[in-house]
Amino acid sequence: MSTSLVASTHQLRHYYGQEETKKIVLKDISFSLHAGEIVILTGPSGSGKSTLLTILGCLRTLQEGAASILGFPLADLSLTELSKLRAQIGFIFQSHNLFPSLTACQNVQMAGELFPTPNRIIQKKSIQILERLGLEHRINHKPAELSGGQRQRVAIARALVNKPRLILADEPTAALDRAASGEVVKLFRQLVQSGERAILMVTHDEKMYALADRVIHMEEGEILVR
Repeated sequence: MSTSLVASTHQLRHYYGQEETKKIVLKDISFSLHAGEIVILTGPSGSGKSTLLTILGCLRTLQEGAASILGFPLADLSLTELSKLRAQIGFIFQSHNLFPSLTACQNVQMAGELFPTPNRIIQKKSIQILERLGLEHRINHKPAELSGGQRQRVAIARALVNKPRLILADEPTAALDRAASGEVVKLFRQLVQSGERAILMVTHDEKMYALADRVIHMEEGEILVR
């Protein structure tokens, strides 16, 4: 495993609401994620897992404490710099957020267009990863023509097509059958084998636990097991 630090936090705190309604949802979260690692976050609903993912994904403002992604301290970055950093992160969330007017392949290509890559290469990479996820017969179908599990696989393909150094996944296999889940597991492991990437994943899917290098358990905004 590489020792390259992909993400880290130090005494991270986050709140919802203000004054009388203010509620702390993350309490002094300190942890690190290194290249080559797959780390799973577990814990009951409301324990702060998804909030932590969105902060690390530069989708939520840092409030207290420190967080660093790919060597960049989030507190020091401008909005433009945060946007550029976000392009190097792969997101897989429960709501797939596909563009309804675009085909499966076009949805995946949208991610590829964040980088200066020729369109023919983006299209080839998009088709390859969709085929890898068992969607070779659905490449030109729009989201409304796909099942929930197929839409989730398109979202996974979109997140992984650029081979981002940090992958953040929130219940990535929740809508998938056993065969599709197994293919996602294999793909995740291959992505980190190069030692250049890391995956932080929220999941209750016990099949994914064997994939993990570490399991971190959270309750009421705190890390209980590292």
